[in-house]
Amino acid sequence: MKIFIYVDFKEYNILERLDLLKTLLINNNYKYEIIENIKDFNFDKNIIITFSILYQYQIFKKNYKTNIYGMLDDKINFYTYLKKNDDLLLKNNIFLIQSYDEQYNGPNILKNFMIKATWGMGCVHNEIKYGNIYDFINQYKNTHQIQDLMDVKHIYGVSICCKMGKILGIYSYLTIGPISSISFNAERNNKIKYSEVKLFLKKIVERLDLNGILEFEFLIDNENKIYIMECNPRISGSLRIPLYFEEIIKPYLNNFHNKDIKEVI
Repeated sequence: MKIFIYVDFKEYNILERLDLLKTLLINNNYKYEIIENIKDFNFDKNIIITFSILYQYQIFKKNYKTNIYGMLDDKINFYTYLKKNDDLLLKNNIFLIQSYDEQYNGPNILKNFMIKATWGMGCVHNEIKYGNIYDFINQYKNTHQIQDLMDVKHIYGVSICCKMGKILGIYSYLTIGPISSISFNAERNNKIKYSEVKLFLKKIVERLDLNGILEFEFLIDNENKIYIMECNPRISGSLRIPLYFEEIIKPYLNNFHNKDIKEVI
């Protein structure tokens, strides 16, 4: 089986992840070819995989009127979507982190806030800043998500492989012990630990008729309340974990043209 890897070499940190993917494909007896253009490419005969949000849209855009992956990746737009579709959250006991935008007309708060670039990848593009909420809204309203700081007990990440609104593969991690921007210890699994998260993911995947590879990240506070943090509609950095390749990459490749879709949840 030959896999075409669709890449943009200007993409952030692409070379390290690309080398890892190539090694994993070779070790699992797949052949691959790197492509930078899919013009006139035959999607019905070839299997294509990518790290890029934009390119994932190019692969599956026949299924969507707009770039659904761009909406999911943009932290502000993703939260806007969830607010408009709050049945996905409230019925499943999943909460939104308190965020502030131009619609805010409450008290003049002065404290530390989490400032997150809407396009940011991981905590490297997050900053904790002290200041006035209205000043932050004026400064960051179009480029960043402004949130309350949370007392976080765990970060819970779930990567999924999807086809036509059905989940075909799962990889999850739950942080154990201290959390830092450099590294953390985690329990890893091919199941979803929390029933609330399972129902939320099943519903949003069905509603958006999702295809491809996505990661959803949650925060769990000291009262064990679960908050949705963000969506990353791309191959995760967890590619370095063997279980991720087995449970996410392989199902994606093996089901690209398979019409017999078998859900895992």
